[in-house]
Amino acid sequence: MKKILPLSHGLRGSIEVPGDKSISHRAVMLSSLGDTTVEIKNFLRGADCLSTIGCMRSMGVDVVDEGDRLLIKGRGLDVDGFTGGYNLQAAFAMAVAAAEHAAHRSEAFIV
Repeated sequence: MKKILPLSHGLRGSIEVPGDKSISHRAVMLSSLGDTTVEIKNFLRGADCLSTIGCMRSMGVDVVDEGDRLLIKGRGLDVDGFTGGYNLQAAFAMAVAAAEHAAHRSEAFIV
């Protein structure tokens, strides 16, 4: 049996987890709702996540890609964007657009 001894000093360090597809989509879309600049690090650069950036840009969101991070500055969303054929992205983008529309028109509907 191995014995685990207490440390004589604390642990230090950091870890970096790989980017996640679902979190990357949501980070871009939710950041797009605000009116302040949001920094996203460790964004997963898969085709569908990059398409989410294109979709948000087509709806008027300012996205600056600095390589190791994204800077997102939302300014209200229009529903003219396209989703590149990714169903999860389309569903979430429609919910975001509907919420934005309802906020500006004081009405909402559920399908």
